[in-house]
Amino acid sequence: MVRQEAVDRLRTLGVFTRQVAESAEIFERYGDVDGISEGISRPGWTVGTQQFIYFHLGEILKNPDYRAVFLDEAQKQLRDTGVRSEHIEEYFQSGADPSLVFSVRHGEEYDRTVRSTFVNAADAFALRKIRGWLGFE
Repeated sequence: MVRQEAVDRLRTLGVFTRQVAESAEIFERYGDVDGISEGISRPGWTVGTQQFIYFHLGEILKNPDYRAVFLDEAQKQLRDTGVRSEHIEEYFQSGADPSLVFSVRHGEEYDRTVRSTFVNAADAFALRKIRGWLGFE
């Protein structure tokens, strides 16, 4: 059973307001991006995996103190992907489809392998941070 504290925290975000308990269950049950894809594949969900993750993250990052710590940690953990710090920061603040925005803005600067490695690592990082914020990690 999903912890009520997680449901309450998600409720404060105002994301998927009719499916808050289901969102909490998905975040609790699935610790990786592929699992999130599986979790939102059930009837009633019409968002993509990145949208599900980044709609929530976008609201969490509205807290300036949390955002500063999050972005600092993201830059430290993801610098080995070959993506510049300012682009890492931009990625997490670019909306519900950051990989598309990243590819459009920086597709010529980074080759496909670097972009793919970065996107996978960034999405996993974002999910870990959300799960931590909810008390699941």
